[in-house]
Amino acid sequence: MKAAGGGAIGWEELRAVANLYSDIKATRLLSAEEDEQITRTFDKHIGSVVALLDERLMCVSPEAAVARRVESCLAEHGAFDVCFQGVHLRCYRLILSL
Repeated sequence: MKAAGGGAIGWEELRAVANLYSDIKATRLLSAEEDEQITRTFDKHIGSVVALLDERLMCVSPEAAVARRVESCLAEHGAFDVCFQGVHLRCYRLILSL
């Protein structure tokens, strides 16, 4: 979502997050139900990140390029957070199975 004046998370970043998340999901076989649940969780998380970014950018002056870039970086971090949560969950389940 590139906002006027730049500084917003773009499609390339979202695509990178989606690709990483798909790779994480592929680390084990999932039932159709598990896959659907994980996909819903991912979609909801990304939607929340983008909505929060949009809300925050509305409060930042278009001339405040540094503040807009900070908000964009925070949103990108938030988007990748769902991937880190997925890795942690996989590791936790692996440890429990030992």
